[in-house]
Amino acid sequence: MRIGIISDIHGNFDALEVVLKALEYEMADTTICLGDLVGYGPEPDLCTKKVYEACSDIILGNHDAAITGELDYSGFNSLAVEALEWTKKNLSDSSIKILASLKERVEIQEHGITAVHGSPDQGKKWNYIVITPDAEDAFISFDTRICFVGHSHRPGVFVNDEKGIIKINDPETIAINQNKKYIINVGSVGQPRDSDPRAAYGILDTETETFSLKRLSYPVESVQEKMKDAGLPWQLSYRLSLGQ
Repeated sequence: MRIGIISDIHGNFDALEVVLKALEYEMADTTICLGDLVGYGPEPDLCTKKVYEACSDIILGNHDAAITGELDYSGFNSLAVEALEWTKKNLSDSSIKILASLKERVEIQEHGITAVHGSPDQGKKWNYIVITPDAEDAFISFDTRICFVGHSHRPGVFVNDEKGIIKINDPETIAINQNKKYIINVGSVGQPRDSDPRAAYGILDTETETFSLKRLSYPVESVQEKMKDAGLPWQLSYRLSLGQ
């Protein structure tokens, strides 16, 4: 089985469309979204409905939770808050209902997968897993072989074996070993932050037992123009072309 993994769409429909077409071309059998369908980008309603249509499982992201009122976003930075306030005004009732229905965690035991947005540690679910100490805490919070995460917008893999925890910053294609545990961040479709502006997503092949990270270009300028027309902060638009 080929399982597509996407995350952090953030209202960027142009990037989402490119990625979903690629997953169809690569014959993904199913697709899991790790959350943050909305926030920052100019087409939150389209993105929410498209993800709901295309994905078998969708995780609740912190920006999604902020929209539904499940998360107090007073701690968000001012640009994120401005974008969230705009997003609230530009979401249909049906899309808000979709966001309100999302789960915080999905486990697919058949394939040894846990899927969350930030961290599998439910007490610290919005934490970022960026450095080894973050991963050490997270590894004890799931029992499957692989935990897929997003949230940081930076792809990478933490591997836990008898030698300890190893971080792989540029995963590309890695073999999944039955005797090891993995935390895999697939990066962001709609707002990468690893200095590569291309949309990021992943494919888990359960037959070959491999995970592949993919990157695709999309029309960034088109999204920036839509953000300008929507009146969203220029800083959010500018960072798309930098991958920041």
